[in-house]
Amino acid sequence: MKKGLFFLLMSCLSTGVFAQGVVIDVTRLGAKGDGKSKDTQALQRAIDQAAQKGGTVLLPPGRYLSGTLFLKSNVTVQLSRGAVLLGSMEIADYKSNTIKYRSSTESYSTRALLYGEGLENIALIGEGTIDGQGTHPNFQIKAGTDGNDNESIRLRPYLIKLVSCKNVQVTNLTLRHSPAWAQHYLDCENVRFQGMQVYNHGNRNNDGLDLDNCRNVRVSDCLIDADDDALCFKSTSPAGRCEQIVVSNCILASNCNAIKMGTDSNGGFADISISNCVLRRAGEKSFWGRHSGLAGIALEVVDGGRMERIMVSQLTIDDYASALFIRLGNRGRLPTPDAEKPGVGTLQDVQISHIEARSTLNTGCAIVGIPGHSVRNITLSNLHIVVPGGGTEAQAARSIPEKEAAYPESEMFGRLPAYGFYIRHARNISIEHCRVETQSPDARPVLVTDDVQNSTLLVN
Repeated sequence: MKKGLFFLLMSCLSTGVFAQGVVIDVTRLGAKGDGKSKDTQALQRAIDQAAQKGGTVLLPPGRYLSGTLFLKSNVTVQLSRGAVLLGSMEIADYKSNTIKYRSSTESYSTRALLYGEGLENIALIGEGTIDGQGTHPNFQIKAGTDGNDNESIRLRPYLIKLVSCKNVQVTNLTLRHSPAWAQHYLDCENVRFQGMQVYNHGNRNNDGLDLDNCRNVRVSDCLIDADDDALCFKSTSPAGRCEQIVVSNCILASNCNAIKMGTDSNGGFADISISNCVLRRAGEKSFWGRHSGLAGIALEVVDGGRMERIMVSQLTIDDYASALFIRLGNRGRLPTPDAEKPGVGTLQDVQISHIEARSTLNTGCAIVGIPGHSVRNITLSNLHIVVPGGGTEAQAARSIPEKEAAYPESEMFGRLPAYGFYIRHARNISIEHCRVETQSPDARPVLVTDDVQNSTLLVN
């Protein structure tokens, strides 16, 4: 085998992408790449031509300004080093799409810079950048709103939105400044993220990576720095669930939650493994005005659905109000306007081990169900958590409201009556080899329980 051919083959094997069919340089189809001329039509022509027999759309170094591009099956989009795909600053350049797969995201944006539904064999690769220019005034939130009103959510596009797609790969790209979530994958199967860098601080609702009812997913060696949740698992339809997902060797930074399952939980979550990751506070000032992140790990079932067989291990967590937040509630959000209200879900069979964490607020960690519906079979082992301390006797004596239907987040109950763990409505909880240190005296105990049965709780 010739040396050049050998290295080409090894390069393809390392990324999982084989260059098949034609390679189409977008500049040969009229793309200017000057950052001013809109290249949407030229880029779309390249995608359409590559789809005829399968091939690669190549963006050489340059700045390509574009509105919505519709991806096609059997097409690889490759952004060379020095290539930037710029999202248009005009909302009218983003097409609103009617999505066949029904879920609660029908009330979210259906617009995206890169969009596809029902496709297979898609790859987005290279060392280039996708920049949504989300800081532009056209995308900013109206005064007096928090960005969660329907109009604000529906207008702002994502960088990438794929629905019901199979065999998807995103490798080595940099994603920046989306007007909304950086990327949303809904009902997708066999998805691989590797070496991806996300920096999403252009607007509110700036999640880093949202996996929604997806199956067979691997996320590795990625850096995600987001103002909102960094890595967010959602299940916005009872037609499926988030399952069979492995996350490893990532750095996840957020001003909200570094790793979050929920809030949407209609279909549920199962068989998810997260290991060898660093969770830290985001590098930019929070749009929400927070002085720390919310939770390093947030596991939340509040809209029905089952969460089970979740394994988290070998993490470092720094600068979050709570290292861990586990919540079974009853918000009961409808997956679609014509659906029946979901019942209370279940949250069970969770193992969390070998965690080193530093919390910057004296909130405490909560593991909480609701009356008649307990979290079950939770195992925590080999945890070392450092908290600031400073809790008062009044906080230790607080009566904590149930808030069954409230939006779940680690600070929803205020300062908890324990500086370590507050556990309520729980069964079969095991905590072993867990140490919580305070940096200053704290009048609260390390552990407070209420309606907890069949549990072994060893915390010091």
